[in-house]
Formats: sequence, C-alpha cells, structure tokens
Amino acid sequence: MSDITIPSYRVRPERENAPWRMLAVTGGLIGALGCGGAVVWGLHRSATPAAVPVIEPDPRPIKVRPEKPGGLVVPNQDNLVLEPPAVRRAVELNADEKARLAPGPEAPALDLLRERVAPPTAEPPPAI
Repeated sequence: MSDITIPSYRVRPERENAPWRMLAVTGGLIGALGCGGAVVWGLHRSATPAAVPVIEPDPRPIKVRPEKPGGLVVPNQDNLVLEPPAVRRAVELNADEKARLAPGPEAPALDLLRERVAPPTAEPPPAI
C-alpha cells in the first residue's frame, strides 16, 4: 500500500474562459444597442404625430324603395296544401274543376287490420 491519498475527484486543467466572456459582452452590447434603437424610434415616432382615424357612418341609404312596388312574387302561393283540411274542403266545394286539389290519402281499413292481428279463435274439438 502506498501513503499517497487519492482524492475522490479529479483535478481538471484550467480552461480559458475568454470565449464565454466574449459572448456575454457581445450579447450585452447587442441588447443595449437594441434598447437604444427602440428609444430613438419611439422618440422619432412621437415627434411626428399621425392623424387620428375618424370612424364615419356609411353614406349610402339604409332603405331603398323598390323599382317595381308590389313586393316579391312567390311561386305557388295560391296552393292550399298547408291549410287545414276543413278550409281545403270548403274551397274544393266552392271552386271550379281547375282549382280542385288531389284527393287526400286513403284511410286505412281498421277492421281488416284488426282481423289480421287478432289471434285466431280456439275452435272446440270435434265430438267423437
């Protein structure tokens, strides 16, 4: 065994820190120049004030009269499809043949439907 104690860390050789210092000084100079430029630009801009924009209403009229008064022509406006059935029947009775509406849908035959759905009736067994 030897009498030399070896530390648990290694001694590193010293490096020259000039590149890092140079970068820090250069960054500081660029930042100072940027701040100075912003101040000069702000002072120059405030020396020549710009005109304040004015918001004005639209000069055109809001409403315009139509060229042909009478309104919009809606096609099929005389059809009675959306009227209640009582009104349609009254119009059909009073109208001529050209104005008649098509007949309504067929009414279902409820008796026939009930017969088809109803279970068959049980017939008594024949007597022997």
